Amino acid sequence: TYDSKDYENEHSTSLYASDNHSFYYFGKRVCDVDPRNIKGQLISHKLYWLNDTQVVLRNQIIEAANPRTFSNFDDDFPQWNYSETEGKYTVYYDDEILKAVDFDSFTPLFSGYAKDKNHIFYGENIIVPEADLQTFEILTTSYEFARDKSNIYYLSGNETSVINGLDPDSFEEIERNYIKDKSGVYHYSQSDGVQRIHDADVESFAVTYYDESTNSDALDKKHYYMRGEIVSSRSDF
Repeated sequence: TYDSKDYENEHSTSLYASDNHSFYYFGKRVCDVDPRNIKGQLISHKLYWLNDTQVVLRNQIIEAANPRTFSNFDDDFPQWNYSETEGKYTVYYDDEILKAVDFDSFTPLFSGYAKDKNHIFYGENIIVPEADLQTFEILTTSYEFARDKSNIYYLSGNETSVINGLDPDSFEEIERNYIKDKSGVYHYSQSDGVQRIHDADVESFAVTYYDESTNSDALDKKHYYMRGEIVSSRSDF
């Protein structure tokens, strides 16, 4: 077995062991792993095991990974790794090979999102093929939205999509899941997605946090709102 003190106190170290013939995880032999010269290495905050020819995580040999070059793109994006063998690069998301990726232009964007010169990716999947690749960017206020020169996108993993009608130049994230542009106010939630508040007045709309007296969290010159729904008219108070 291995001592976690030798691996920055990584708690999973004790789950691994080796002898002259085999490598073990959770007490079970990991098939086809060569235990000779195997050493642990923390990459992307995960403990991998590297020998002369293989990269291993838990009970999995990482496909096509070169132990001499296997690395992560950035500590901020631990899901994204790469490996190089004889000038050929392989990109990984959560240790699975990403197909049809251009390594030279590949850039992790946020969490499971990335892009290259040809595609936007969420994990291993290609999303929003209509996006303009040169201008596509994740908006970092809440990490809920992205923008290119023509559209605003609601980031929802493989279901990421354009929000029709939103103007990318005037788009603004407010608070309490409200957003707006020059012509409309919207509310979004995981269950309902992005919904336009059709009666909202853009110029006077403001988030107020929860107001117990009106049971609202936003207002404009005409109404009080709660989670994007009108709860009362301001003339009632």
